[in-house]
Amino acid sequence: MSEFTNTRSREELQAYLLRRMSKFTIVRSPKELRAGDHISWPTQSLLGILSHHAIVVVARGGNWFKVIEVCVDQRDEPVPKRSSSGSWPASSDSYALCGYAGNAGNARNAGDAVFYRVCEQVVDLGEHMRNGVLCRYDYEPSECNEPFEVIQNARSKIGKFDYDEFNNNCEHFARWCKTGNKVSHQAEWANILLEASCAFLVEVFSRISGFASGHGARAAHK
Repeated sequence: MSEFTNTRSREELQAYLLRRMSKFTIVRSPKELRAGDHISWPTQSLLGILSHHAIVVVARGGNWFKVIEVCVDQRDEPVPKRSSSGSWPASSDSYALCGYAGNAGNARNAGDAVFYRVCEQVVDLGEHMRNGVLCRYDYEPSECNEPFEVIQNARSKIGKFDYDEFNNNCEHFARWCKTGNKVSHQAEWANILLEASCAFLVEVFSRISGFASGHGARAAHK
């Protein structure tokens, strides 16, 4: 991480972490997406370093795609449908994305329980493509399921989702759909960051405690 300075953007840091964790392609055009693709884009939590993951089902025209994803269930309403004007509402109209509880915290009042679901809905990926942060993960053919199997796996999980940031998040879901294995590289990275932060704090407090003890002993000696 020493190669990054304070002037580096959040997007550059995220791209660096992604390169360390998985093979992927930046998607800049709707034509680059296919049914069964595993995709991700930045969350609004943890400085945007982590990503929200989803499975592509089908293109709906323009930058709109039907996807299957893990969402914060905000209201007891059906998945949004196309309006009479022909436009598709943003996914956040009825569901907030998951993403290490950062978005969930905005979904409900403080103290309220947060519930998660796997839902199939139409989302606009245009902004993520324009910003160069929409990732399509690259798998060897021998490592992944056929597209119809990926979508079949995803649809089999539609409904209540027992979300856990480190053991059962949106990336675990997407990679299980794609490969049959529940893996989350970003959860592994978050664990590393957490452990490193704890170790740093312990070291800081230890130094402060040692300084205070030494200073107190010198003062008493005088």
